[in-house]
Amino acid sequence: MAENGGSKAKDVFKYRKGYHKRSPRACDECRLRKIKCDGARPCKPCAVSQNTCSYESGRKPRQTPTERIRVLENRLRSVRTSLESLKAQHPPDQTADVDKILRTVDLSMPPPSDNESSSDDDDPDSSRLNSMMGSSGRSFAHGPWQTSFYGSYSGCSFVLRTLELFRKPPDTVAAMDGTRQVITDLYEAPIPDIESYTPAESRTLPSQPMALDLLGVVFTRNSLLVQFLHEANFRDMVYRLYNESAVQFSASGQTFMPLFHAVMALGLLSDIQCRRQDGCEYAVSEATKHFLLARKGLDVSQCADLISLQTLLCLIIFLISTSRITAAHAYLGVASSSATRLGLHKKVEEGISLSQAQRDTRTRVFLSLLQLDLYVSLVLDIPGFINLDDIDTEIIGKLQPSTTGKLPYPFDITAESRAQFSASAKHLELLVLAATGVHNAFYQSLRGPEKTRKELDFTSVDVKTLRDVEHKFRQWTKGLSGLPAFPEDPETSANMKFELEMTFYFGQLVMYQPFLHYLVPMARGSPTTKTQSEHALACMKIAGTTISRTDVMYQRGLLCPASWNTIYTLFLAVSSLLFLIATHPGTSRPSNAWKKGERGITLLAAMRCVDNGAVKCLLNIKVGPKPILGAFWSTWPCSFPTNS
Repeated sequence: MAENGGSKAKDVFKYRKGYHKRSPRACDECRLRKIKCDGARPCKPCAVSQNTCSYESGRKPRQTPTERIRVLENRLRSVRTSLESLKAQHPPDQTADVDKILRTVDLSMPPPSDNESSSDDDDPDSSRLNSMMGSSGRSFAHGPWQTSFYGSYSGCSFVLRTLELFRKPPDTVAAMDGTRQVITDLYEAPIPDIESYTPAESRTLPSQPMALDLLGVVFTRNSLLVQFLHEANFRDMVYRLYNESAVQFSASGQTFMPLFHAVMALGLLSDIQCRRQDGCEYAVSEATKHFLLARKGLDVSQCADLISLQTLLCLIIFLISTSRITAAHAYLGVASSSATRLGLHKKVEEGISLSQAQRDTRTRVFLSLLQLDLYVSLVLDIPGFINLDDIDTEIIGKLQPSTTGKLPYPFDITAESRAQFSASAKHLELLVLAATGVHNAFYQSLRGPEKTRKELDFTSVDVKTLRDVEHKFRQWTKGLSGLPAFPEDPETSANMKFELEMTFYFGQLVMYQPFLHYLVPMARGSPTTKTQSEHALACMKIAGTTISRTDVMYQRGLLCPASWNTIYTLFLAVSSLLFLIATHPGTSRPSNAWKKGERGITLLAAMRCVDNGAVKCLLNIKVGPKPILGAFWSTWPCSFPTNS
């Protein structure tokens, strides 16, 4: 009886509710997907999903996919070396089988190399990479006489190319036009009309303390791009505006009012405290009001002085910050024309009566104009207005970052001014590097015989040219150590460093995104060379780093919804990760890309404000390859989280 009772108790324990026999091991696929594995070879989940079922020993940490690829490459090279050694030991008429194995096993693998450089350079076919962006660009017709063009390597072209690779084309023309409208709205947001603001509101000026606070916000948030403004002189003009009579001030300050309104627009747009207290809608509305007043007070056809040119630059920064890149490009044309007519690109002749302060302002204005011209041309991938070859060498020398802590002119002698100017010059150097890199790597290869239709979709890129550009990027990062110390204000210093970082990531993403199509054969297990996988995975690494650094700034409370450079670079990073996820349809692989992509989308959602760039970037992401990323979207809420 006792034995029967004990046996019955064991049976009850064995078949209690929720009980299952736990497998001592799980395959790599089930471990990655966090599902139950029965430990068979192959296990049932892998057999159903037709995935490769493999097991690791468990004695060491699981390797990353990149590490596993490298191990397989090394093993294949070792096998190839052994086969070639075996082939050399026998007469040629006895090695037919060995030759067949070599062609089958290692058709696309490069020979082994003793150093870290890619060994693909020995093969003429492997010394070039295919760019998926093509060479024709994208044109959109908005009417019988109106078209808009985006270059082959613009963000707009990248999003459209991704949709072509992973999403079925829309069934109707209206659906296609709707998708294109969402994508181009990131760059072509409409400008509001001044008639939408009442005259009473238009005559209202902020109080003097508020105006001075907004001026400080401009120099804190946009310090890299507003070197053309001298803060001390501008504050003096603000004091005069509020403390002198209208008759006294109008005599010398008539041209100052458009510049004042333009700077106030930038301050209201970048003031995080104002957004938190009064709301995003109020801040953007007030900023737009000042922008329209500045534009109304400026005669664009008569920008023949530095103050008018400074006002134009402020308007351009405002347009970029509010996702009006194409409008900013039009204003840049006027500003570039004005700058060349003022002779800012040439050395001032002897005998011209210009003070040292005026010469300094000319240099700073030209510096900011070049920064904006190069950045907008990179975003849209269209030629810039100012040819760098037409600038005098002396002017180029003044635009170089200072490595000795001294400026080439003694107008500003404060450490803060030296650091800010050197950081802006370093920013310009990076933009020049990115622009010339894109031109040399992707457009120089297009010169030559006429391309076929197939070659227009995938253009060939010289690997050696890419290596040279990568080397210059590394040299630029090493040069950061020689810059003067950043300002003592920690917030200004953090913003300057972060903007430099984001511009660096932006340039690298533009360089590496054209090679993301190599992720498709890698995901399918098809053979790819080391050079191909390196450039595709490099984009993934940069995208992950971009999201991580942005997350750090978010945790510190320093992200600003008006920073279009940050928003756009973050959008490119998320788009790159979604490209990787789309190459693994129906699974949660690769898990790290999922986590980073989700965090990037959360950061974009946290930077939303009315209808700013973050909102438009999220809409661009939503029109992505949803049929393939169905599992991703099913885990994401329909409404994005609100600002914290």
